[in-house]
Amino acid sequence: MRRRIFNNVKSLWYLVSSRVTLLKKELSSMLPKLASRIASTLELAEEHERYLKNELSVMGEIDGFSAWRENEAIKLSDLVQRRLKFLQNPPSCDKAKKLVCSLNKKCGYGCQIHHLAYCMIMAYGTEHTLILDSKEWSYHKGGWEEVFQPLSNNCTDKGDAHFTLWP
Repeated sequence: MRRRIFNNVKSLWYLVSSRVTLLKKELSSMLPKLASRIASTLELAEEHERYLKNELSVMGEIDGFSAWRENEAIKLSDLVQRRLKFLQNPPSCDKAKKLVCSLNKKCGYGCQIHHLAYCMIMAYGTEHTLILDSKEWSYHKGGWEEVFQPLSNNCTDKGDAHFTLWP
């Protein structure tokens, strides 16, 4: 509800601002004095828009919503990190379900990181340990693990069984 009110205030401001600015342009040559009054009204409306948005922000501080939201974000972050650590460091690597992600795309660095993030999301969602195959990585011949820390402390090889290639 709070976000909807904030967005409605912003939308109202965009509507009023665009319409009044257009009106001011149309009237500026015919009635310069009226155009000047419209400009000052627009400035006043903008000030009120900023005030309303600030009041909504302050309300979140007063009623504890901002603190609750921050606390929920921290708890969610902790949950995801614990789950990633568990999935990436299984008790028995041989028995773990694995998803092998090949980092061999011939695209830019950002594209490759995006591909890796997609693989991580798929592994997380399917409860697999992500194994990164980066032997063909175009940014470093030795692969990802020679530049960055490995994705797992104990399970970095796909082994012989229980793995799915992605994509």
